[in-house]
Amino acid sequence: MAEVKSLSKESLQELLRVLKGFFKGLDEELEVYVASQVLGLPTLLLGPHGTGKTTLAKAFYDTLVVKEGKGYRPLKKFFMLIKERHTPFDVFYTYHLPSLMRGEEKIVPKAIEAEAVFLDEPFTNQLITSALKDFLEERIYDKFQCKWLFFTAASNPPNLFYETVMQLKNLADLDRFDVVILIEARLGLSLYEIAEQMAEARDRHPMPEVGFRIDVSNLPKVRSEILSLRVSKEALSWLTLFAHSLSVCAYEDEDRQKHILDKFSVLESLPCSTCPFRQHKLCSKYALQPNRFMRSTILLAKALAWLRGDSEVKLEHVRKVVRYTLPLRLALVNEALKHRMPTLKALVQQCIKDFDEWCRERGRYFIEALERVFRALEKLDFMRANKALEGYHNDPILWALSCSIRDRIQRLREELLELVPKLSEEELEVIAEARDEEIVELARKRLEELQGIITVAYGRGSENLKKLLKKLFMEGVLSEQDLVQIFEGSIQGMEKRWNGKRLVIENRGSEVWVRGPKELLKSP
Repeated sequence: MAEVKSLSKESLQELLRVLKGFFKGLDEELEVYVASQVLGLPTLLLGPHGTGKTTLAKAFYDTLVVKEGKGYRPLKKFFMLIKERHTPFDVFYTYHLPSLMRGEEKIVPKAIEAEAVFLDEPFTNQLITSALKDFLEERIYDKFQCKWLFFTAASNPPNLFYETVMQLKNLADLDRFDVVILIEARLGLSLYEIAEQMAEARDRHPMPEVGFRIDVSNLPKVRSEILSLRVSKEALSWLTLFAHSLSVCAYEDEDRQKHILDKFSVLESLPCSTCPFRQHKLCSKYALQPNRFMRSTILLAKALAWLRGDSEVKLEHVRKVVRYTLPLRLALVNEALKHRMPTLKALVQQCIKDFDEWCRERGRYFIEALERVFRALEKLDFMRANKALEGYHNDPILWALSCSIRDRIQRLREELLELVPKLSEEELEVIAEARDEEIVELARKRLEELQGIITVAYGRGSENLKKLLKKLFMEGVLSEQDLVQIFEGSIQGMEKRWNGKRLVIENRGSEVWVRGPKELLKSP
């Protein structure tokens, strides 16, 4: 048997060098494919016939082995070209007929037992396509737990040459594929290199010659290492805004009331024909259901960063892999745009370009608003933070985003109000400086409870009041003018500090109310 190497980024990079030498002009596609497979992301290779999709999957899976006893064995593989006549029993499992005739239920496992699965043209059969939902998402088929570690499917692109192959209108069927790699036929001088390979081949179907095998027995450990990679805040923010911009619809009804819609919940057609934002770069052109898209993008970005030896997922990783998680998830709202886009790859590139241009045109104004929001929140001025986000009604995406941020600000305020009773004295003193009357009042009351602050009402000429005021005068807390004002009732109230604690003296008709530390007021 050929030399066996442990699964690692180094051994995979060595494999990639071999694959890149065979599949000319597909360097990035190969890197994304290997990254997606290492993390176990269901991958769809989409391209014309004869571009090497099946060969790539076979070459990759044939390189992988598993330790068994003192030696190694190949992966349990299941390869099948799906036809219209096939049923799920042909693909996943079938019943053992001799056992059934004896009254025993016994199955013959197929794809459910395989460790590496490759299905060619699964979209030619709706039964198979439908069954893939749970098979890919939950790794379950019927009552059986599926054992696949790697999954690849291949199909021709949906265009005039393959119009009978992929006619799926239900995007949920495609959403189970985390990664879609568009493989186009190589042109120009690349064809000469391919011709040379064919001329030197000793087989009708030449394969890349990989002189070693990779042991994937440590696959759980490697995947855990990949998933533990940190994703930078910059990458997460960019991805969030990108997904938001393709999924939001700010609809204005006949009463001129604005509503934020989920585009995939609209009953018939989007109300774009009457929308004032018909010329918007994004919302009037594209639609995307964001959740699985973001999950797939983050997972693939982690796998790619790990494969490249990076310790953190950065914006550059996310921007690169979006081109492989967006195809077939992106729905076109604008029919005119559809006729201007020659290929699916061109559509994805145009969408990203439109997003970048929109960010350059509108982004700096929103960033300035967010900076004002952050400055206001530092001072716990929630009203000012909300006002900083007003004035974005002329852009549906920013308006919807500002509404979301305002909701988050309101939740933060509510959480802070709930948190006040649990804060320490030091924390409460900080909160007491907030520019929010309700929060300040609640914080001060809680602070007074912790500090033993009480309120005592004294008669204006009572001996107890005189003793207390004399004590405060002797300690330098009150001045002569303060005493005069208190006794004459010429001032409504004053605030002082006694031993670092708040002291409030208020004139209330014939009484003087004093709120302060219990140790001061209990025995004047």
